Amino acid sequence: MPGHDDARYHDYPNTILEFFPGDAPPLRIDLRKPLDDSARAAIARLCVGTAFAIFTAENPDGQNAEDEPTPAAEAARERENARRQRVLEDALRETGVPWLRVDGMAPTGEYREHCVAVAIPRDDAAALAERLRQLALFWYDGARFWLLPAKASEEPMALPRE
Repeated sequence: MPGHDDARYHDYPNTILEFFPGDAPPLRIDLRKPLDDSARAAIARLCVGTAFAIFTAENPDGQNAEDEPTPAAEAARERENARRQRVLEDALRETGVPWLRVDGMAPTGEYREHCVAVAIPRDDAAALAERLRQLALFWYDGARFWLLPAKASEEPMALPRE
């Protein structure tokens, strides 16, 4: 029987990714649509790597700040999210692994999480996302995006959903 986490896992394929490549305008990729050659070329120009993971340190265990019962609790969760993400980004800077800031957001733009795109092996990325208590992560294999489980008890899913 699917749990709360599994239900949230099935929302991930509706994500819009917004990459922030330094001084260039953001690159938006809609994971609900197939990638064409121009999108793949734009992704390659990001210089993250041929294959990379996208994950966050925010909202561990699938518990979003918006789920908090009061505005004060939501604000406290947002501060904790910012701290967790800073720690992740500082650790990546120290390792010298190529990475780039990415936001994952709902198609309406109402929900946004700060993420990183990191050029590390797929299994390492999944293990790191699980240590960060994330339900899932995105993986780009050089041709298409995938949704991979971290904590969620689901199967990998090629994107866009067919």
